[in-house]
Amino acid sequence: MGRKTDIIKHMKTEKDPTLNLEHKRHSLAHLLAAAVLKFYPDAKPTLGPAIDNGFYYDFELPTPVSDKDLPDIEKEMKKILKTWKSFEAEKVKSAAVMFNTPSA
Repeated sequence: MGRKTDIIKHMKTEKDPTLNLEHKRHSLAHLLAAAVLKFYPDAKPTLGPAIDNGFYYDFELPTPVSDKDLPDIEKEMKKILKTWKSFEAEKVKSAAVMFNTPSA
């Protein structure tokens, strides 16, 4: 995505200006997934961790994403980010994540 630091800067909020880099990267992985799903609604997100030098998200896709798609995905990330009010961590059981059910 080339300019992910631009998006990270926009993540600072008055509510939580102390978000650490790992949390930002984790949130950006979720943001990436949301943007990809806008363009590829049949995509199946699989794994999206923060890593030492950024973040990524693996998807099972019906068609591959090309380098030409990345600027549009980045624009969609910025658009979606403006609608997100805050970033909050929530611990969930792995089964709840796998089966998209509420955690107990």
